[in-house]
Amino acid sequence: MTLILDWDGTVTVDDTLILALREFGNWQVYLDAAAALARGEITLHEEIRRDAESIRTPIEEVVAWLVEHLELRPGFHELAETHRPVIVSSNFRQLIEPILAREGVELEVRANDVEWEPRGWRATFRNGEVCGTCGAVQARRRNQRGRERRGRLRRRRLLRPLRGAGGRSHLCPRRACPLPGRATRRVRAFR
Repeated sequence: MTLILDWDGTVTVDDTLILALREFGNWQVYLDAAAALARGEITLHEEIRRDAESIRTPIEEVVAWLVEHLELRPGFHELAETHRPVIVSSNFRQLIEPILAREGVELEVRANDVEWEPRGWRATFRNGEVCGTCGAVQARRRNQRGRERRGRLRRRRLLRPLRGAGGRSHLCPRRACPLPGRATRRVRAFR
């Protein structure tokens, strides 16, 4: 059995991106984006994108500051040694992995990616695009290993396809709106 841990507020005492925003970003952008998310006006991806774009400092400088200031929760080292968890986060891999390296812990990290640009960081989301109509995340096709895993789950009846017209889904994951140009993509959901 694989143990999955969230990064911010679970492994860490403080949220990594919020610390970076306080020190290097535009705090008002964060406050406005968080309020818009709470009101349901934007998606979590959009909030993270806005937060990241407000940081113009090169990633290496931000990482150096985080390595010096970010605190992990007591007991994490023992948990990591005993259970070898997978870290799953909506934060950025480029901010998480250096902290793990500082601690001498090597774990699998599944998180978003970020690139530095002079106008602000650019976020890339690992779990797909967001539907522009309803905000649901549209899963991207994964590599061969991902397809094999889905096949195993399907055989164990843990994963089943949602069917629309012609045996394929024509709706977003929430089944709320059509997916233009995606008539051949299957959308899967847990029972």
